[in-house]
Amino acid sequence: MSRRLIAMTFSFAGLVALLVLFWSLMTGIDHATVTPAPPYIPGTPVTLAPGEGVTARDGAERLDLQFSAVVEDSRCPVDVTCVWAGQATVRLHLGARGTHDIVTGAGAGGAVEVDGWRIAVTAVEPEAHSQRVIAAQDYRVTLFVERAVR
Repeated sequence: MSRRLIAMTFSFAGLVALLVLFWSLMTGIDHATVTPAPPYIPGTPVTLAPGEGVTARDGAERLDLQFSAVVEDSRCPVDVTCVWAGQATVRLHLGARGTHDIVTGAGAGGAVEVDGWRIAVTAVEPEAHSQRVIAAQDYRVTLFVERAVR
C-alpha cells in the first residue's frame, strides 16, 4: 500500500470519528445510565445516601426532598461508654422550601415541620466507632415523611 493511500485511510477514519462524535453531541445521546427514583409513598420509611432524594405527594401537594449531608456527628461510639449519647445533624434540601437541618439524638426532637409536611429522621448510619472516621459519602439516613396533622 502506498503512503498516500494509508494517509487517506487514516484521514477518512478520523473524519468519520469526528462526525459520529458531533452527531452524538447534537442529538443529545447520553451514554450514562440514569435510574429514576422510585415513587415514594408518604408515611413509609425511606433510606437515602447523600445526594439522593424523593418526591412525596399527597393529592395536589408535593414535597421535593434531598439528603445533602450529615453536617455534625457527635454520637457516642458503640465501642465506648459515654456520659452523653450525642447527636447528629442532618441537612436536607427541600427544593423551593429551602435547606433545613434536623438534629437527632439525646434531647433532640429529630423532626421538622415545613409547609404542612412533617419530616423525621429515624436513623443515621453507620454507627459511630472510636477508631474509624465516617466518610461523608458513607452516611445513610432513614426518614419518615408525612402530612402534618393540623
